[in-house]
Amino acid sequence: MKKFEMRIEQWKKKIVDVSFLFFIILFTYAATSKLLIFETFHLQLEQSPFIGMISLPVAIILPGVLLVISFLFFITKFRLIAFYFSLALLIIFNIYILGVLIFAESIPCSCGGVINTFSWNEHLIFNIGCSLLALLGIALSYDLKTTNSRSSTGAVELNS
Repeated sequence: MKKFEMRIEQWKKKIVDVSFLFFIILFTYAATSKLLIFETFHLQLEQSPFIGMISLPVAIILPGVLLVISFLFFITKFRLIAFYFSLALLIIFNIYILGVLIFAESIPCSCGGVINTFSWNEHLIFNIGCSLLALLGIALSYDLKTTNSRSSTGAVELNS
C-alpha cells in the first residue's frame, strides 16, 4: 500500500510541477509580449469601455504583476501563493471577458502570438481551463504540503 501512496504523491508532484511551469511560461510570455508592443497594448486597452479610463496604469501594472507571479513560482515556499494569485488574476480576466462578450460590440484583443487568434469565446474557454489548472495546482500543493507535514510528524511516511 505504501508504494501505491508513494506513486500517487509522485504524480501529484508532477502535476503541480507541470502546472507551475505552464503558468511561468504563460505569464512571462504574456508580460513580455505586452511590454514589447506597449504602445499598441495601451491603445487597445484605451478602446475598452471597462478600463479605458485607467488604461495606462493597467498597461503598466499588468505586465509587472504577471512577472511577479512568475517569479513567485520559482520559490518553492511561495508556489502555493503564486497559484492563488494566478487564480485571482484569471478570475478577474474571466469577468472582463464575460463583460466584453455581454456588453461590448467589438474590442480588439491585446494578446500576442497564438492567443491573439482566439475569439473572445475561445479566450473565455482557455481562461476557464487555466483557472481550473490553477485550482488543481492549489488543491494538490495544499495536499502535498499537508502530507509532507504529516510525514515529518511520523503520522504518514513517504519515501522519495
